[in-house]
Amino acid sequence: MRYAVTIILYTCPVYFAVIFSLGFRHEQITAYLKDAFPDLSMQFCIEAQPLGTGGAIRAACALASQPHVLVMNGDTFFAADLLALLQFHLDRQAACSLCLKPMKHFDRYGAVEIAQDGRVIRFLEKQAFAAGFINGGIYALNVASFLQEALPERFSFEQEYLEAYLPSRQIFAMTQDAYFIDIGIPEDYQRAQTELLQYV
Repeated sequence: MRYAVTIILYTCPVYFAVIFSLGFRHEQITAYLKDAFPDLSMQFCIEAQPLGTGGAIRAACALASQPHVLVMNGDTFFAADLLALLQFHLDRQAACSLCLKPMKHFDRYGAVEIAQDGRVIRFLEKQAFAAGFINGGIYALNVASFLQEALPERFSFEQEYLEAYLPSRQIFAMTQDAYFIDIGIPEDYQRAQTELLQYV
């Protein structure tokens, strides 16, 4: 079973702080992080039971001290410009802003359709696409707005927040054509062992 990690970074003028949302084998992860990154400002949000992607993000957001956070999936790596995404999000006063990866000839992911100003129009189900934009698993999120939503304790961030609230919320997306890998299948997990060394 893979570790489930949601990383939330919130910015202050002089540093990043990180909140790790953890569940299965969280003791091993926290021990490693404290040993490997002793100078990093970090907090841990431990799930007693799986809360889904949305419930995990909401629980971690409750610990954040800043009005906007950056959220990253734990099983993908996207070398996106995080500060550019945050500025894009703030400029549009968005409830949530996604970072999208341009991709060609794919059927493993759904696609995201956006307007010229970056507003998300709709989410398309997984199918064969000649070209399109996929959700890169990085978000900028307005904390107060998100925590006020009437959502269950356990829910899918993608389906029960992004898709369900799209018609009534300010949800935007920017594209970045940076390196992306999803380790959700064994072949890509093995590929990540060597390719990610350039980012260590």
